[in-house]
Amino acid sequence: MLMDYISPIKEFKDRIFHTHAKDAEVFEDRLKAYGVYNKQLNFSFEDSGYWRYRMPGLGQIDWKNFVNELREIGYDDVISIEHEDPLYEGSEEKVKKGLSLGIEYLKKLV
Repeated sequence: MLMDYISPIKEFKDRIFHTHAKDAEVFEDRLKAYGVYNKQLNFSFEDSGYWRYRMPGLGQIDWKNFVNELREIGYDDVISIEHEDPLYEGSEEKVKKGLSLGIEYLKKLV
């Protein structure tokens, strides 16, 4: 979502007790067309604006850096995958496939 997600780890290190893993994909061409306020009308699966949620590793988050920063502050607890990837919804099989992709990706980093 174009935010700095690394700096707050150190800033709030004494208050981090749980983390969620959710990625996002930004479409630069749509960002230029819609602007930061995003698409306001006629959302659809094909065009939900300039971004969409993705499984960890399928978007633009630098997970290696994120996990390393968590390690540096001494975080050694749960990282929960928050599944909102529209490309892995619609059936139990797709949901499980998406979660498996996210788990396998994060396993390499923790």
